[in-house]
Amino acid sequence: RAARIALALAAAGILFSAWLVQGWWRSEREAMAEQVDAAERRTTLVKEHFAIAGRFVHDIVLLLDERDGRIVEANDRALDAYGYDREALLARTIFELRPAGSDEQRLARERFESVRATGGGTYIIRHWRKDGSSFPIEASIRPCELDGRRFVQMVGRDITERVENEERIAQVSAERDRVLERMQRQFDQMATACVVLSPDGTVLQSNPAVTRTFGYRAELIVGRNIRDFVKSQGFLAQVRRWIEHLRSDPDGELTGVFENISAAEQIILCRWHATALRGEHGEFAGLIGMAEDITEQANAERALRNSEERYRTLTQISPVGIYRTDLAGLTLYVNKRCTEIVGLSAHECLGLGWARAIHPDDVEPTSRAWKAYIDSRGAESNAPEFRVVRPDGSVAWVLAQVAPERDAQGELQGYIGTITDITPLKQAQVEL
Repeated sequence: RAARIALALAAAGILFSAWLVQGWWRSEREAMAEQVDAAERRTTLVKEHFAIAGRFVHDIVLLLDERDGRIVEANDRALDAYGYDREALLARTIFELRPAGSDEQRLARERFESVRATGGGTYIIRHWRKDGSSFPIEASIRPCELDGRRFVQMVGRDITERVENEERIAQVSAERDRVLERMQRQFDQMATACVVLSPDGTVLQSNPAVTRTFGYRAELIVGRNIRDFVKSQGFLAQVRRWIEHLRSDPDGELTGVFENISAAEQIILCRWHATALRGEHGEFAGLIGMAEDITEQANAERALRNSEERYRTLTQISPVGIYRTDLAGLTLYVNKRCTEIVGLSAHECLGLGWARAIHPDDVEPTSRAWKAYIDSRGAESNAPEFRVVRPDGSVAWVLAQVAPERDAQGELQGYIGTITDITPLKQAQVEL
């Protein structure tokens, strides 16, 4: 009986143990099922998250393992951007989107650690595609949590076009700055005085030639209206007329010669040229005036005119004939006495017309001597005596003398000569 009791107890223990094992196994199966369900839920959640991102977001979206930077999931835009298929991209870490061993890869690891520590930020970075080419990205990198698990999410935008535009803008800006610098340098180095005026006559800019010409320093006149320092009221009124004219006709160009008064009260004769200054939309924004000091030129021209007038007076009252020729020996000018001696008008004497008055027996030696003189450029002596036959048939003996005419630099300009009526002398010689 005791044996039966012991056997029954042992059987009961075995049954109880089996029941416990069966309960434990059922519990473990349920726990494992819950873990599988949770993993499937996480996977489903991540896939749903990236399915939405791939469908509605044009940016690159990468979900990274917070521990090692492994790419857990990527949207379709990321696959297109990097050139990998999904399996190949998910087999990489975020660091492997940079060249191995490069400074970019080292910086990527440091930035990843910084994101984990500080909560993320926005960065301009460069990633490499499967084909080895690279492109810039503006990336927002921040930690995130999905179903209780921590990740790092990167949302990046390919900014290649923006960077190229910025580079083009920078190039254009640099070229513009270079052009402006060259223009400013040319403006400062111009020999001609130049001022820029606003529509109301305020001086906006003045080059150093203004100081040299008029004595006004730029720092004293820029920002001031010209009426405050221009002393010539007539010129001031002309500037106002120019402004009004260019306001109605911005394409017009105005020129004129005016007397100006310098800061030192000296009168300066200037040739002015004015053009309109246009604004951003083509509107009248003032004028640019350029002045050339022609005082010395005008004085020289005045002196030349006075000299020529005196020369003309002297030649007209001279008792001998005076003529001028060009380098080829063609007559350009004869005075009144010259026409009286040869019996031809001034017009008839021009060129080689005077030769028609030479006596037929003297034409050949006179022409030969004149040609030799011209060919020698005035080096040969030339003082021939020959006869001329006037229209009334009378014959006169003349002495022709000539000398080179040179400019201030010694350059030969032509020839100037005289003819003298020596008929009385010849008659006296015959009588003797």
